[in-house]
Amino acid sequence: MDLIFLYLYPLIFDYAYDGVRGSLESKLCLESPKSALCPIIRDSDLWHRQSIYRQSLSIGIVTWSVYISGLVGWQPQADESLTKGPLASGFSFYSEQYATIKTSTSL
Repeated sequence: MDLIFLYLYPLIFDYAYDGVRGSLESKLCLESPKSALCPIIRDSDLWHRQSIYRQSLSIGIVTWSVYISGLVGWQPQADESLTKGPLASGFSFYSEQYATIKTSTSL
């Protein structure tokens, strides 16, 4: 996971966290400076790469994005309606395996 974040932090997460912090600070703290969230938003220790909160949120984002991409990637292979038509030859192997699994589980 550290190897993944070694590349993702400079490319994506640093800009994303800076943008979120800036928009929260400009919207919440400028409109209502006495808000209880302003000291938390302005606390720079929470926004550093070594912060456990930032690391936990980053791990959650990566985990959910991998999960969602797995669901999206599996759907064309599992959907029987996509195995019919002009592109069916590419899915014939998967449709045969799906039919075998489907019949073996229905017994």
